[in-house]
Parts: sequence; structure tokens; C-alpha cells
Amino acid sequence: MLSTLLLADDGNIVLDPSIRDWVLLPIFLVMFGQGLLRQYVSALLKDEKKVGVDSVAKAGLLRRSQRFRAHAAFLPPGAFQLRRKFFLNSAFAEPAAAVAKDGEAAAEPAQPPQDPLAMVGMMKQNMMTVLPNMLMMGWVSFFFSGFVLVKLPFPLTERFKSMLQRGIFLNSLNVSYVSSLSWFFINLFGLRGVFSLVLGSENGAVDNADQMMAAQMQMGTGGMMGGGAAAPDMTKVFQQEKNEIEIAPYQHIVSEAEKRLLAIPIIA
Repeated sequence: MLSTLLLADDGNIVLDPSIRDWVLLPIFLVMFGQGLLRQYVSALLKDEKKVGVDSVAKAGLLRRSQRFRAHAAFLPPGAFQLRRKFFLNSAFAEPAAAVAKDGEAAAEPAQPPQDPLAMVGMMKQNMMTVLPNMLMMGWVSFFFSGFVLVKLPFPLTERFKSMLQRGIFLNSLNVSYVSSLSWFFINLFGLRGVFSLVLGSENGAVDNADQMMAAQMQMGTGGMMGGGAAAPDMTKVFQQEKNEIEIAPYQHIVSEAEKRLLAIPIIA
């Protein structure tokens, strides 16, 4: 049918205005409504992660230690030594690294078991992202296969032909025309700005493409089976921070600042 609409040599066709009302706008509206619905359903299914007091305290201690090392030069020598002694002798004490009674090093703690509830929550979020998009793609492919919907108002090179004319195999068709399946993908990855304006910047529908890629990576690497990254060993983190404090250089840059300001020679 499309070949009968081709003009002589330039590869242009005349689009029926009804395509805009019965194909172009319905696909856009259905995908926009799907994004809104997915956002609210994801909010209902989202499991709130509870952060323990101990984790917050350890994270705050690490931030204090890093700020201390970064700005230690502004502290007087007495204040620097006092804080350094606190971090080395009190804050970063390692009870887990104590030597066992038989003289051998204590065994490392076993990894905590995988939380089934967390795995179920991850599967629900992945299904809410992947399954609706698969159904939408099947709907567009079944009902609107072979439709040419719109022509872009700017010229493109032939490299964009496979991207913009999925499902249409016409070598003589101008590359500026967009097929129905390509229009689906344009809406899938291009509605972020619209969702940002309607729902705000922090919502599940804005990062739809990133969620799809993350879900595919988790499926490929076993993330669905609980094979995610393990939590960091705080004992090793504290030991590394303790070593950094021990070797951190110190020079009080505020001392004799008035002499440097007045260009008075400083006698060592």
C-alpha cells in the first residue's frame, strides 16, 4: 500500500490526516497514561527501606574522619592531636579483629542470608518496568504494523533509517519518515521531560529507560536471584581510615599568618 503513495523521485509520500487522530495521538496518550499508572502502582508496591541507627552512626563517623583529614591544617596542634587520638584509640577500635584465645586470627563473619522480602520487592519493581513495556510493544506491533505516522521537519542521513523506520522495508522511502514502532520507542525514551513536568523530577517514570537497562543487567548477572553486591565490611573500612589518619601529614597553616600578611620574615 505504501509503494502506491510514493512520489516520483524524491521518496516523499502524502500522509492521511486520519493517521494523526487514530494512530499517532492514541499511541502517545496510551503511553503517557501507562507511565502515570506505573508511577502510582510502583509507589504502592515500593517497600520502605529502614536504616538502622548503627549504620547511620558509622556513616557519620566516617564523614567526620574524612572532614578531619581534609581540614586538619586549620586546627591548632593541640586540637589536632586530641582529635587524632580520639579517632585512633576510640572511634576506630576494632573488636572484630581481636586475636582468638588459641592465638589464631578470628574468622571473618559469615555473609548474612539473603532477605526473601527484598528479593520479592526487587522482582515486583522489575516486573512493573518490563512487563508493561513488553505489552505496549506487542500492542503497537499488532495493531499498527506498517504505518508511517509523521515526517521529521529536518533532514537526516541514511544511518538513521533503521532507527526511525522499524517494521517498514522500503529503501526508496525518505529517511525523515517515522514508523509506528519507532514512534513507540521515541515515546518510551523521550517522555522523561513530560513526566518531569507532571510528576516532578524524582519519580519512577522519569528514569524508565535506566530502570529497563538495570533490570536487564540484573537478569543477566543473576540479580534476580539475590546475587547483588554485598554490603561493605565496616571493619576493613575503619581499618583503612585508621591507616589514613596515622599517615596523614599535618602542618598548621594558620600559625604566624600575621607575619606572612605583613611580609615579616619568619625565623624558624
